[in-house]
Amino acid sequence: MNKWKLAIIIVAILLLASYAVAPLLVKRSDAFAMANQFLKSSPLVQNNIGNVSDISLKPFGYSLQYSGARGNAHFEFKIKGTRASGSAYVELRKKGDWQIIFANLMIPRQTAIELLQEPLP
Repeated sequence: MNKWKLAIIIVAILLLASYAVAPLLVKRSDAFAMANQFLKSSPLVQNNIGNVSDISLKPFGYSLQYSGARGNAHFEFKIKGTRASGSAYVELRKKGDWQIIFANLMIPRQTAIELLQEPLP
């Protein structure tokens, strides 16, 4: 096998491995934990879909970038409750600590529901 073919195969394997590992790393982040807990405890989520029974990250539904005390993240979730299912989008900003800056819940055949009811500082 020539060197170029071998190099292409190695790069392809590394790319596939990174796509498999990245979601696992994202799910262990503080930002993900905060977004997940926010959705599970939100009264608006519970009022609209019932108690949350399952939350999962959509494939490629994430972005997580941070360096030291600053960063940004967004997550797209599939969310299932005892009465309905839908999807949720949560955006966070890190200025020392992670803070949720935007969140909404989308239920099929309904208008998106803004989950942050208080104005941002």
